[in-house]
Amino acid sequence: MEKAIVLESKDKTINTKIFREVLYEESDNIQYNKESWYRIKQKIRENNIDTVMGSKDNINIINRLLWECDTLQQYVLIDSDDAWQVEKTNDRRNMLRWDMVANRAEVDNSIEQAGWISSITGNQFSEKEMDEYVENALYKLREWCKKTTKVLEIGIASGLTCFKIAPLVGKYIGLDISEKTLEKTQHMLERKNIGNVELIQGGGIELGKFDIKGVDIIIINSVAQYFPGYNYFIEVIAECVKCMTETGIIFIGDLLDLNQRENYLKLLKKSGRKNGREDLWYPKNFIEEVSAYVPEISNVTISSKDKYTIENELTLFRYDAVYTIDKFKKNNCKKTKFQCNKDFMRK
Repeated sequence: MEKAIVLESKDKTINTKIFREVLYEESDNIQYNKESWYRIKQKIRENNIDTVMGSKDNINIINRLLWECDTLQQYVLIDSDDAWQVEKTNDRRNMLRWDMVANRAEVDNSIEQAGWISSITGNQFSEKEMDEYVENALYKLREWCKKTTKVLEIGIASGLTCFKIAPLVGKYIGLDISEKTLEKTQHMLERKNIGNVELIQGGGIELGKFDIKGVDIIIINSVAQYFPGYNYFIEVIAECVKCMTETGIIFIGDLLDLNQRENYLKLLKKSGRKNGREDLWYPKNFIEEVSAYVPEISNVTISSKDKYTIENELTLFRYDAVYTIDKFKKNNCKKTKFQCNKDFMRK
């Protein structure tokens, strides 16, 4: 290793002799997607830094830097025996947020119920735009949808995807963290006479709490941007695999494309709107490298949003991915980025 950046104060006792050069940055001064974020990324890039170090409490920042900065090869948690730390999120706050969105929505308005508001215009997406959003998922999933198929959707929200796919399959399970959202979605299912759907309150990372087995297809559509970090994403995928049959697929729709973030921010600025969100943007190499952490993934397919007539932020700045699962054959994918615990400092 050549150079490191330490997200701690300089008076922290750290063995830095193993590096040729060490830079320091106060972690409290770093805010994701703010000016400070782009400043530290520029610092890492210009100094060709390969290691980011800090305490486990800063894992949310450390791991985002690891995957957003091409020069970084590893992170080191200087105060942890366990190198694998899952980013933290406020489950209660998130639940209350989506409860509030559902409560404000008009009756039978599935678009408003799920908070489908354009960050570019500030207006609700049109029915046509949301129809194209759903048709995109249906187009990419249809060949796997049989009357014997069991589907699990994580983040079912107002049921837009479910309403199209559930009639094509045998069993459909929908998870969501919001109780109020599930109440309204259940009402819509009854109105549409769709009777093969079971709704469960919960999130993807806690799938182990539920007795869900034998799933053929898992859908995570326009949900992953709300995950707190990349290790969290990997944990969710690993939990999904445990629920599945020996072979199947995981569809992750509407992933924010990290390579398009600058274009998105330019359009946002041109529209006179500010970026007040901390959504997680995904580099495609990360999506591919998840296979190195989840050996049951036999293939990764990444695709653009090419089936649309209305150009918007959903089609310009997002992409989809499909993980093919095969529990009979473990892959041999290798990591390109690494996680290290405090023992690294004893070298």
